Parts: sequence; C-alpha cells; structure tokens
Amino acid sequence: MENLHTDPQDPLYDHEEQRKKKQEFIQKEILDKRYDRIDFASYMYECKEDGTNIDNWKLEELMDIVQDFKDIHKPLPLEDENPQPDPSTEDHAPSEVGEVEPVIEQTRKEISELSYFKKSELKVKVFDGLIKKGGFLQFSFTSFKVTLDPLEYFVRRREEDFQTLRKYLVKMYPSQFIPPLIIPSCRKKEDEVLKKEKFFTKFLTNVIRNRNLRGCMFLQEFLTIRDEKEFKAQKRLREKEKEPTLLSEQPTATGEVDASGYKDVWKFSYKMPEFINNYTAINKNIQDATLAFAAKATELADIVYDLSKYYEVLGSIYNNMEVKNMYQIHKFMSDVMTCWGDTYMEQSVLMEEKFSKFFSYHYHEDVPMREMIKTRFNLKEDYARAEIRLTEKKERLVKSQDFEKWQLDSTGMAKIARLKNNEEMAKKFMLPQESKIVEQKRNLLQYFSNQVKDQTTDMLDNNYTDLCMHLIDYACDQKKIYSKAIDNWNGLFEYFNGLDLSIYDDEAEPKESAKQEDQEEKQVNPSIKNGTSAKPKENQEEKKQESSINQDNNKEDDHEEVDKGKIDGKNNGSSKNSPDLIKPKSDKEAESKKSDEDDKIEDQYDMINPFDE
Repeated sequence: MENLHTDPQDPLYDHEEQRKKKQEFIQKEILDKRYDRIDFASYMYECKEDGTNIDNWKLEELMDIVQDFKDIHKPLPLEDENPQPDPSTEDHAPSEVGEVEPVIEQTRKEISELSYFKKSELKVKVFDGLIKKGGFLQFSFTSFKVTLDPLEYFVRRREEDFQTLRKYLVKMYPSQFIPPLIIPSCRKKEDEVLKKEKFFTKFLTNVIRNRNLRGCMFLQEFLTIRDEKEFKAQKRLREKEKEPTLLSEQPTATGEVDASGYKDVWKFSYKMPEFINNYTAINKNIQDATLAFAAKATELADIVYDLSKYYEVLGSIYNNMEVKNMYQIHKFMSDVMTCWGDTYMEQSVLMEEKFSKFFSYHYHEDVPMREMIKTRFNLKEDYARAEIRLTEKKERLVKSQDFEKWQLDSTGMAKIARLKNNEEMAKKFMLPQESKIVEQKRNLLQYFSNQVKDQTTDMLDNNYTDLCMHLIDYACDQKKIYSKAIDNWNGLFEYFNGLDLSIYDDEAEPKESAKQEDQEEKQVNPSIKNGTSAKPKENQEEKKQESSINQDNNKEDDHEEVDKGKIDGKNNGSSKNSPDLIKPKSDKEAESKKSDEDDKIEDQYDMINPFDE
C-alpha cells in the first residue's frame, strides 16, 4: 500500500520515521547478531507494560534495554558446528561474550594538598556564625568560621561563598555527586545560624569524602585563603573557567578515567529515576512521621504535667486538713509525674532533632542525583543522534560505492579490495574521523554511566556510616533519658516499699468486735454500768456463789466461837456482854469485807483486760 504521509512536516511522517529507525536498530543489534527474538520480546515485556509494542519505546530507551539484554544473554550458536573463519573479518574478531575490554582514557589531573589524605583523616567544622548588619548602601550577611584538621586550616567564609563553591563543583565536575547545600530559614536568626552551621558542615564533610573533589584546587583555596579580597579575586577567575565537555577534559585525582563497559551499568542507570523517586518519598515520609511522633510526645507530656498539677493540688487539700501522710504521698506523686512528663518532652525534642533533621538532609539528596541523571541523559541523546547520523551516512556511502567519500586512511586503502564486498567491514574503516568522534561520545557516555553507579554507591556508603554514628548517638541519648526514668520509678518503688503500713494492719479489728459485744451485753442487761465487770454472766454468777458460800462459812465459824465463848464464860463466870466475845465476830466481818473488796478489784481488772483469762 502506498504511504500517503510523505510530508516531512506531517507528525505521522515523523512517527513512521521513528518506528523505522527503532525497527532497524533491533534488526541490527538483536536479530542480525543472532540473539533469540523470543527471549528479547519477553525481556521487553518484563521491562515495561505492553513492552512488546515498539511504539511504547523511545529509541534511547531501546538502546538501554538492548545493552542490558546483551549483558545477560548470549547469541544463538551457528548451525555449522565447525564454521570456517571469514578472512574478511580476521583482523576484527569479536571478543567473547561477557568479557569487558578495559577502556582507560587519559584526562586532566588535578590534585591538591588534601589529595594526600584519606577521607577519614580529615575533619572539617563550620561554626561561630556571625550576623553582620549592613549600613547605608550595604547588605547584611552571615559569616562562619571554617576549620580543617589536621592541616589546621582556618578561614571565615560568607554564606554566598558556600553557594559559589557548590556551583563551581557542579560545573567543573559534572560526573561527580555534589552534595546538597541546604540553606534553612527560621523565624529566629539565632536558630537559623545554628542550623546553617550543621548543614554547611555536612556539605563540606561529604565534599572532602570524594577523592576527585578533594583534589579540586578551588576547594583548597576556599579552605586556605584568609584575605577576603584575595579570595574574591580568585572566585572571579574560577567563574570564568569553561565546563569540560570531552572525556579528556574531565578532572580526576589520578589523571585517568575508566570508560569500560561494565555489566549492569546501563540497567542501573535505567532504574535510577525510579530509585530517586522512591528514595525521596520514603525519606520524606520518615521525616513527617518523626515530626508527628514529636508532636504526639509533646501532647503526652502536657497531659502528664496536668496530672502532676492535680496531685499537687490534692496534696495541698490534705495538708490543709492536716492529713500529713496523704499530703506527703501526693506531693511525691506530683514530683514523679513531673519527671515522667520530662521524659516525654525529651523524647519529643530528640525525635525532632536527631531524626527529622537527619533525614531531611537525605530528602535533599535527590537534587545532585537528578543532576547526574540529567547529565547522563543529555550525553546519551547526543551519542544516539550522532550514532544514527553516522550509520545512515555509512549506509548511503556503501550503496553509492563512492570510495573517495569514504575518507579511508592508509590501512583502509590497503584493504579496499575486501571492503568492496564486505559491508560491515567497510563501515568500520570508512569515515575514520567521524567514527572517532562518535566513539569518544560513546566512551564519555560509558564513563558517566559508570560514575552514576559508583557515585551513588559511594553516597549510600557514606550515608551508611553516618547513619551508624547517628544511631550510636541516638542510643546514648535514649539511655540517658530512660536511665532518668528508671531512677524516677525506682524512687517511687522505694518510697512506697519503705512505708510502715503495720499501723493499718488487720489486728485492730478484734478490739472493735469486743466493744460491739460489750455494748450488746449492756443492752441485754441494763444493770451492768460503766466500771462493772465485762465478763459473761456465767462468770459473775460463779463469783456470787463463791461469795455466799464464804459468808455462810464465816457465820458458822462465828456461831461456833460464840458457843465456845458461852461455855468458857460459864466456866469463868464472865458476863454475857464481854468484849472478848464480840472481838472474833468483828475480825470475821473485817475479813469478809476485805474479800468482797478484792473481788471487786478483780472484776475491774477483768473489765480492763477482757481477753486476759
């Protein structure tokens, strides 16, 4: 069927051209090189939804997945188990699948005094922030003291100097991960300065961790030049430097770059955008969760502080009523609740300071990662366009057989007889200068692809180290908080455990029951008054019987003595009213009265000790 869309300005015409280029690319890289088409179709389906539809892919994306597919698959074997070598390709025999030919390119070497130290040996610190207010026709600014040990560097830099340093590193080191420079803003200038000191220290610490960035001369000038005018002049010179665009212009500490095609590097770069999105979102969620935890901990602290006030007020009420024991307990509970509230408040501050701000830095790390990915993407598009233009030009030259336009060098001219009949070999030798430029673009893209993986891995390794140190500090702070809390609750336990509660024991209950029994007995027998015996009736009746028996015995003795006296009187001639006869009777009555008084005393004793038998 005739194609009706022949106008180059027609969008359908451009779509058809793009589809044709993608089909030719797959034909050349997969089918012609004897890779299994079914395996490749399955791989396309796994990488993207409806991936078998070629219209869902851009040419640059196809280049990525084709490279990834080749890294993990091998071409199908030839049908002839013992194929004869082709003499036309013996000079350019392909390497074995899975082998990586090292591509080491020479580049610009830049080292400084910092390059001779390991990253763990250098300690940088930003502190002593000062706010200088501007006068007439002057702006206010903030400066910070910067020190680097063990080199004993000491300078004072403005906030804009830190920004200038990062812009320079981004421009001159496009393949490197340049740490983020966070500039916070707060209502109070003092708090803002303190936060800037922490974030600027973090920025410089991560800069000197990078071996290539450690060799930057402008970084050393930033850390060593104390004279402000001299440093400004040096800044103006550095700002005029041009960005490196070629592989040989990339500054490194070794003067070499590795442009070898390592396995899975392209797949890593292809997955980086999704990783960055997830990395940023999850770190943002962690930051929000820690802030929510801090807010809830503050609310709990306020509630516990209210409990402390309630106990204090209740204790004062007991104190007014002179109930000392309840006053002391509630005063102690008020102190305990205050300490408990302090625990929650310290947890709130700890989560906000140690977690929220720590992960907020990682939240901003997406900026340099996206910078690296964007640079690599631009290089990939540039290489793809140059590769496609060169391939199309070579195909036209092969068909035209215009050897003068092939621009063959001496080696190509010596093999021109074989090149006429071998299209693939001819494409390798024709247009050597343009092919070299495309190859340099490919090596530059490969170097940046390697750096995306290496720099991201180094960044995560540094974050691992920082996270371990951060968690150690966090654990120490938690131990301090909970040690205070443990001491608080131990004090509560020891206080209540040391109270003498024996005075409130159940042994007092029988006395109360005895009084109740005594009152019930008085109601039954009203004759029992206060001061009378509290023994049961049976005991009192026994006492009365014993008393009456004693009285009868005394009477009988008196009668016997009287009778005896009468007999004696008759014999002696004494009168009837003799005092000798009356005296024994008086003694007996006195003894009887004494016995009755003893009984009464015993009854009173029994009343005082009712349980003493």
